[in-house]
Amino acid sequence: MSVPTENEAELEHVRGYLPMWVGPPTEYARLQISKSGRLLAYLDFDKRSFISLGRSPDKVTYCLDHPSISRIHALVVHHPRLHSYFLIDCGSAHGTFVGGKRIEPKVPVRISDGVGSSEHITFGGSTRVYVLQC
Repeated sequence: MSVPTENEAELEHVRGYLPMWVGPPTEYARLQISKSGRLLAYLDFDKRSFISLGRSPDKVTYCLDHPSISRIHALVVHHPRLHSYFLIDCGSAHGTFVGGKRIEPKVPVRISDGVGSSEHITFGGSTRVYVLQC
């Protein structure tokens, strides 16, 4: 996994997927990663308006290493007015799942109201489970 850096190259790659309402959070948030019930890591938001996830380290905030994950797979974005987080699948070939259900590409799905933890999130065929914690 790479360390988050806000750069123009990343923004250029995800620009078409970002809603107009995206803005920075005022509270702390992170994605918890686990596999088979074992905690593997955390991906911090670091007050960013969004994080991008995918296989291409030069195009995303955090690189996820699995063959079924697309180069730019998904975004987790913050809605400042609603104080909520949304997940957006970027048209991935193998899908993004919330609570075991595949979400529609390019449609923001609310995963958290900014308090507590989200449902389980998975990407493609990976068995790693992601949970947004606020």
